[in-house]
Amino acid sequence: MIGQLIGDRNQGGVGPPWFTAGLAAVMLVLYVAIGPQPHALMYDRAGIENGEWWRLVTGHLVHGDIGHLAANVLALVLLGGVLESLQRLGIKTLLLLVSFAIVVIDAMLWLNLPGLERYCGFSGVLNTLFIAAVYGQWRDSGDWLYAALAVGGLGKIAIESVSAGAVLPLSSLPSVTEAHFAGYVAGLVLCCLTATWTGRDDATVRPLQPSTGDG
Repeated sequence: MIGQLIGDRNQGGVGPPWFTAGLAAVMLVLYVAIGPQPHALMYDRAGIENGEWWRLVTGHLVHGDIGHLAANVLALVLLGGVLESLQRLGIKTLLLLVSFAIVVIDAMLWLNLPGLERYCGFSGVLNTLFIAAVYGQWRDSGDWLYAALAVGGLGKIAIESVSAGAVLPLSSLPSVTEAHFAGYVAGLVLCCLTATWTGRDDATVRPLQPSTGDG
């Protein structure tokens, strides 16, 4: 698992998802305090070009309307609960997941969608958390149902791309499918790195088995 890769996995039983709760609280507080689509915090291409770099982060934490906020917070609580409570990932690992997702999504928005002036919402990052959660559950259980879920997530993005809208339109804002795909790819990259390095570690520490041939 990703937590094993960087040595950041909580020990013991199920624990409270503090990181998830804190991140969800930040989103809720920002919405209540500033309202929907706050101009000063959204991803805004012109603002970023003028040196307002904070938008590259805050744009993922603010939302367009109450439906947008509710859908993202609910998904965050579900995925964060799996990652933090069931898989016991620590804060460093979750920060890595979220930070890497933000970097990949921002790069995609900037390089591939130069015509996109504004963007907000956490849905792109949620796709990274989704892949991490599915991968962790598959690695722990070996159940290929989780691989099917990962394929289903990609199928959802494909449907959104073809229909130019969200599968579950809970927000009045148009869905930016490219951000969802970038988040999905970011999750795949991290999980592939994890599989590669933990596989090497397993091979390194596996003890040699004694020979049992006929003598």
